[in-house]
Amino acid sequence: MRATTQNLVNYNFSGLPNDTVWHYIALEATNTITGCTDIQRHTFKVLPQRTATFTVNTNSACSPAAISFTYEPRPWTNEVYFWNFDGAADTLRLQANQLNSLSDQTLRRTYLNTDTADRLVPVSLVIINTYGCADTIKQTITVRPGVTAGFTSLASVCSGEPLSFTNTSSISAESYLWNFGGQGTSTDANPSFTFINNTNAPQNVQVSLRATNTGTGTCTNVITRTISVLPSPIVAVSSTTTICLLYTSDAA
Repeated sequence: MRATTQNLVNYNFSGLPNDTVWHYIALEATNTITGCTDIQRHTFKVLPQRTATFTVNTNSACSPAAISFTYEPRPWTNEVYFWNFDGAADTLRLQANQLNSLSDQTLRRTYLNTDTADRLVPVSLVIINTYGCADTIKQTITVRPGVTAGFTSLASVCSGEPLSFTNTSSISAESYLWNFGGQGTSTDANPSFTFINNTNAPQNVQVSLRATNTGTGTCTNVITRTISVLPSPIVAVSSTTTICLLYTSDAA
C-alpha cells in the first residue's frame, strides 16, 4: 500500500496581454527510504487578461451632473462590456465587434439629486475578453444637491416706495446674494428694497438672485428678473391771481 501526502502550492504564472502563453511544470517525488523517484509532468496555457479601466470627466458635480465615461473598446475583437451606471436601474451591454469605431468610447449619463445630502452613485465596468477572462473596475460618483434660484415680487413699483421680494429657491440653498440693479445688494433671504428713479419715465432695473449651497461643495444658480421703477409724481403750484387786501376802518 502506498501512502500519499497532498500539499497545496500556489504560484502566479506570468502571461501576455494579447496572446496565450504555454507553461510547463514538473513534479518529482522521491522516497527517502528506497531512493525511488517519480516525475509528473503537465503543460497548460495562461490566457491573456484584459484589464478593465475607464475615466470620468469628474468624480463630483452638482445636480444635474453631466458625467462622461471614457474607456478603450476593441472593435476588432469579440470582447463584451457590461456597464452598470447606477445599480440595477441603468445597465448596458456592448459587444465590441458591433461598435462602429473608437468614437463609441465615450458614454454619457446625467444624474439628479433633489435631496439636501450628497448622493453616491456606484458605477462599474466588467470587460470579458475573447478568451472569457473577466476583469472589473468600480468608481463612485458624488452628486451634490443642486440649487435652483427663484423669487417673486410685483412687476413694478413707484420710486421711493419699498418693494418686497419672496424667495422661492430650492430647499438646498444655504446662502443668498441679491443685486438690485446696481442700486444696492442684500444677503437676506426675503429682503425689501427701495428703488429710486429721478427721471420722468419708467426705468427697467435688472434684479438678480444668486442662491448657493456650500455644505458639501459649492453649487450655485442665478436668476434675473426685470422690475419697472415708475417715476414719482411731481407736485407744482403756481398762481397769477391778484388778491386785493380788504381794509376796514372804525371811523364814523
